[in-house]
Amino acid sequence: MTRKCLWIFAAALLGGVMPVPGAFARQEQPRNADVRRARTERRIREQERAERQAMEIAELPQTFARHANWLADPQREGRAPGTAGADEAADYIEDALLGLGLEPAFEQAAPAEGLVALTPYRQPLVVGEQVDTLQSHVSFALPQGRVLVVPDAVVSPYSGSAGFSGACTFAGYAIVTGGGNYLGFAGAEDFTDRVVLMLSHEPMDELGRSLWSDEGWSFAAPLHRKINAVTRRGAKAVLVVTPPDLDELDRPTPDPVREQMEPFDVPVVYLPGAIADEVLHAGDPQNRGLLEFYRLANRQGVVVNLEGVTSVVQTSVQARTLTSDNVGAVLTGRGALAGEFIVIGAHYDHLGRREPGLPGPGTPGESRTGEVHPGADDNASGVAGLLLCAEQLSRRYDELPEGQAARSILFLAFTAEEMGMKGSLHYVEHPIAPIEQHVLMLNMDMIGRCATSGLEIGGMESGKQLPDLIEPRVAESGLDARPLDSIGMDRSDHASFLDKGVPSVFFFTGLHEEYHTPYDTPDLLDEHGGAEIAQLVARIAFDAAISLERPAWTGKTRGRPKDEADKNQKVRSGIVPSAGASDRGMLVSRVIDGSPAAAAGLQPGDRITSWNGKPVTGPEDWMPLLLEHKPGDTVSIELRTTSDRLPGASTGCQCRAIACGDHRVACAGTRARSSGAGTLDADADRQPPTLRWSHALVSLL
Repeated sequence: MTRKCLWIFAAALLGGVMPVPGAFARQEQPRNADVRRARTERRIREQERAERQAMEIAELPQTFARHANWLADPQREGRAPGTAGADEAADYIEDALLGLGLEPAFEQAAPAEGLVALTPYRQPLVVGEQVDTLQSHVSFALPQGRVLVVPDAVVSPYSGSAGFSGACTFAGYAIVTGGGNYLGFAGAEDFTDRVVLMLSHEPMDELGRSLWSDEGWSFAAPLHRKINAVTRRGAKAVLVVTPPDLDELDRPTPDPVREQMEPFDVPVVYLPGAIADEVLHAGDPQNRGLLEFYRLANRQGVVVNLEGVTSVVQTSVQARTLTSDNVGAVLTGRGALAGEFIVIGAHYDHLGRREPGLPGPGTPGESRTGEVHPGADDNASGVAGLLLCAEQLSRRYDELPEGQAARSILFLAFTAEEMGMKGSLHYVEHPIAPIEQHVLMLNMDMIGRCATSGLEIGGMESGKQLPDLIEPRVAESGLDARPLDSIGMDRSDHASFLDKGVPSVFFFTGLHEEYHTPYDTPDLLDEHGGAEIAQLVARIAFDAAISLERPAWTGKTRGRPKDEADKNQKVRSGIVPSAGASDRGMLVSRVIDGSPAAAAGLQPGDRITSWNGKPVTGPEDWMPLLLEHKPGDTVSIELRTTSDRLPGASTGCQCRAIACGDHRVACAGTRARSSGAGTLDADADRQPPTLRWSHALVSLL
């Protein structure tokens, strides 16, 4: 019997389960070839992906520079909210997000009352008023019959439409009280029916820096407080003079925008230094000029009637509402996590031309007025980073394996950050989903100077898991990174999310000499560092998006470094007052969530009329009172409010308990009183200590 026959015979005995050797080989070869082919194709795909990613990474700095250069181009004219340049920037950002196939963020969101959204990628908001000058005239009659006419008088945004002619008084800085027991007035000054000349800002050194604050300006510097001080004493017109040594390049103006205050009904005009000097020499009995008066006012209050000097001041202004848009798009998540959001944000606005009458932090000076402030680092760099993150994360989401759950990512370009974070404040009050569904906020503001300053990261203490999430990625990036140490966590849009209890992280490469000047230009940006920071933020966002555990809010946010400004401000109340004053009391424009004032029940629209028994008409009265407190003090307030929003209000009785803890409320007519005490306590987790109200004595009128 042959071997083949024996093999067939054995197979038959085993029921045919033994394969013929030749047949076995023919069946296995195709399967092995398929496996080898699949492995080869996978290696090719992985190699192509690696090459594509390497090419994309190599191109990131060029893409970063392209975005930043376009946004900071002089044609954008500094991107002041409400201007054509800002609108062009918003269009550019929207086009970039749309080009990535991202969903519009505001498709289902109703715009604020009276506003119309241009597209579902836009969230419109009112950012302020532009004050247009219709007429202005300032002239002086000096001794010996001389007449001075101010050419092209610059009208302040705080000015009303009014005219007056009368005698002149120089009032120094017109500050009621300031640092080092400074008193601007002796207490009995009467400016009734007079034109008052005053210096802007506050006492400063020979380098033009505040004597009362190591960072910026103290509470005494804003112009509206000084205008209020002299108009309350009877002034019928105000002429503002820039101090000779003022360094506008070093420190931004302390002045808020007009719509944050109640307007004045007197003319307010900026007076050129050369004309002020001539007027002062002509009217001062001691023949002192601007420089001498300025140096004297830096040491003490100065009030001098200018003998034989009268002035005619006439202004006519027209205010119109300015609107601007937040721009947003969503990278839709997957599975059970899709309803939660990671927010990546950056503000796209800047200072524009710092023209008189435009909103924003610019004060009309004698050297910077009308110059374009490009804002390349602040914050075209952050927007460039935002767009790079959107591009990278879109690709990563396309490659998610089937069944992988991931949170949605919201890319938000904010407007009006330079005007007090108006864009982000508006968003957190009108989010596209309940704020509790916002898991983490990552903010890039000024990320363009990494090569010279390194990277500062703030806010990791705000979420319990954030250090474990972020620190490995930072180490992997190789960036020169350190905790935020040059400014505080209240200086950009992430602060709006922190106020709402959303863990937030701030990426920042430091202040510099070009900050808020015309010289913050694209050629000074480090595009490689900016692109690397954007990559870092994208990786952190992706890790947070796919993690089943969300960062737990700790309530901790590190304050700014201790400095003289902190020494001046010992406590905080959580009250953000409206600028300006009124005999009806200090208007509360905002109450910080989670603050003592919020716990006490204060609400925007309340007017504080008394603080510990002392009358309050505006921030000018209130800030010195607050600065007198220390941890452990008790306080009581009286306020006016309205009845249409009071819970439990009954006819003829405006009752609201604003105190935390046990209290009693008695109602009689239109008056209600809730008694108790407020305490000022140091909080170990916050700097400076906060004002905690356990109870408050309140009169509702």
